[in-house]
Amino acid sequence: MLPPEEITAALLRERLALTAYIATVTRDFHLAEDIYQDVCVKAVGKAADFASPAHLMNWARVSGRHRAIDVLRMRAGKVVGLSETML
Repeated sequence: MLPPEEITAALLRERLALTAYIATVTRDFHLAEDIYQDVCVKAVGKAADFASPAHLMNWARVSGRHRAIDVLRMRAGKVVGLSETML
């Protein structure tokens, strides 16, 4: 079991890499940031499940990818933003 402090430190060290990885799925950096934050919250809640930092990072990548796909499915592939008339 990793302590929450170690989980937080590991996720912060890999923040850019994880966010970039998620952004390759979402094609939206801001959405990738939101998903990264969701993954971090879930990771701290599942602290008892992680045997090592490597296990945590593997889980974070898979969890982030799955969450990104779920969000894209909910949006039906549509980009949510300002309409042309608002711009």
